[in-house]
Amino acid sequence: MKHTNSTGPSFSHCRAFTLIELLTVIAIIGILAAIIIPTVGKVREAARLSKASSNIRQLQLANILHASEHKGRYVAPKLQGGYWWYQNADYYRLLGFNGANADANKAIAVYRSTVDVEGRDRPDFGYNRTGLTEEQLAIGYRESDIPNPTRSIAFMDSLFTLVRVNDKDLYNGTEIRQSFEPAYRQNGKALVAFWAANVRLVSRAEAVAAANEDMWYPNR
Repeated sequence: MKHTNSTGPSFSHCRAFTLIELLTVIAIIGILAAIIIPTVGKVREAARLSKASSNIRQLQLANILHASEHKGRYVAPKLQGGYWWYQNADYYRLLGFNGANADANKAIAVYRSTVDVEGRDRPDFGYNRTGLTEEQLAIGYRESDIPNPTRSIAFMDSLFTLVRVNDKDLYNGTEIRQSFEPAYRQNGKALVAFWAANVRLVSRAEAVAAANEDMWYPNR
């Protein structure tokens, strides 16, 4: 009986071919990961920024509603009893919260920016107090006091409940407050809501420039 040899590939050839395929697949996966992972990170960052932009806009929209209900007067930066603007019940009910002022910071989601600082006892946005004396903090601004609402700062990324022009260049890149400084935490920029409720990122260079100082003063 005549025997014929198999003409199929040897086991060693199959094994070598499979290894090449495996290495190719691994290389492709590595390339895709190098492309996808940074993209996913950027998408998440953009989503957080979009949400924070919406939040700070809502703060000023509520402030505008507050003015419409209080004879043109915006919420005061500081209240009697040592409370702050974000603890004013007439203001925060316009943001959909009806609880106690002591719970406002934790309960109101729009007080948050893009950071997540555990145990923070105040919003991530500061209300502009520039141009107000200590005594005037309990009064604040009226709509008629602000001639250029589209270019004057109302709320801004910050490390405290208030911001002011004196501390515009004090931020050191951390989330530790020193005074009334804004926080340029968005890659060297800060989210700003102007009095007309328009929102945009403002770079540190723009915010600290002497030529742009008027943007800090609501009454200019």
